[in-house]
Amino acid sequence: WQAMLRRSLVRIGTLAGAVGLYALALFLFLALVSYKVSDGALNTAAGPQIGNLMGSPGAWSADILYTLFGVPALLLLPLILVSARRLWADQDMAGWKAQIAKCLGGIVLMGASLWLLQPDPLVGLPARWGGVVSFLAAHGITALTAKLGAMPDMILQWVLVIAPFLGGVWVWVRRL
Repeated sequence: WQAMLRRSLVRIGTLAGAVGLYALALFLFLALVSYKVSDGALNTAAGPQIGNLMGSPGAWSADILYTLFGVPALLLLPLILVSARRLWADQDMAGWKAQIAKCLGGIVLMGASLWLLQPDPLVGLPARWGGVVSFLAAHGITALTAKLGAMPDMILQWVLVIAPFLGGVWVWVRRL
């Protein structure tokens, strides 16, 4: 009976983890969708009025995610939901750390593509389309291609816009 009790407790913990991940996904979705640049958070010193649906924690969460990853931060939600579904269905979760790392790599590649494609700032986001992490990757690519001259630089940058985006999508989808 002790082995059965142990299995039952492990299963209850797994189900609680799945429910927690579903709740986290809903929280992040509402926080990211209702993001307001005027909310007091990491990048803004504002008054006590918070317009985010999830309140101050939602404003901070959305601001940090948009700062780090930009718009591709929304792609964290399917990753969280797939992990929650796997926990709920009692499927094997082996390799989850590599899965998260590869999905984050795909998100960074997509963000770098957005930085290269749209270098002008997008009003309302703390770090433009791609976030700070992708900014570093995009400016590294730009610095390397600038040494080639005008025409090869332009062609190579377009290739480097399309390739990371498609590579990021491929890596992200394959890891779900």
